[in-house]
Amino acid sequence: MGKEKKKNTGKTIGRWIVQGFFLLLFTILAVQGRLQAWILILGLGVLFSLFFGRLYCGWICPMGTVMRLESRIYKSLGIKRNSPGIKDLKSGNKGYISLLQGLLLAVFFGGMVATRRFGLQINLIVYLVLLGAGISLFFKEELWHRICPHGIANSLTAGIQKLKGRKMVIEKERCIGCGKCEQVCPNLAIVASGEEKKRRIVTKDCLVCFECQRVCPTQAIAYR
Repeated sequence: MGKEKKKNTGKTIGRWIVQGFFLLLFTILAVQGRLQAWILILGLGVLFSLFFGRLYCGWICPMGTVMRLESRIYKSLGIKRNSPGIKDLKSGNKGYISLLQGLLLAVFFGGMVATRRFGLQINLIVYLVLLGAGISLFFKEELWHRICPHGIANSLTAGIQKLKGRKMVIEKERCIGCGKCEQVCPNLAIVASGEEKKRRIVTKDCLVCFECQRVCPTQAIAYR
């Protein structure tokens, strides 16, 4: 048990280091006006999600890093943010989220085309990061994870089940249905199924952050 705790602590520290590095890299590129290089990193993230899940969203994305910091601060201060009602998506109420997704995708990618076409000096990615951070000041981060253009792109590739890539899975035999994993998931990617309320992970929504694995009392969650 102690060995497993050390392993999970190592993953948490490792994730903070990786996120800090990429946030610093993003900041340097933004200051230098070279954010077109970040488009390459984003593209590789979308490609790799075919085989490794949404590692870009959970480990690299500057928006994800800033929102994680916000969540830690809110938690330490005991401040609760509004819940955007994302759980309603599980019952099929997807209307307003789909609308926001389509709107942001159109604005972001349309804006990228427009800036290139007319030679405008606008760093849309910077504004996207600021928008995500701003929304997460008032709402839980799961809202932004569902409507972020980058996240949508990664979820599309991560959700392809035909490829035998690595992903977070919950072993049904070891799951006791306590729900601790579901409570800590930043993107509500864990849902209950069956009468015993055993959990399963929706791959396209999973950020591969290992938070669920960290709190699982029976070590029923693995990345494989």
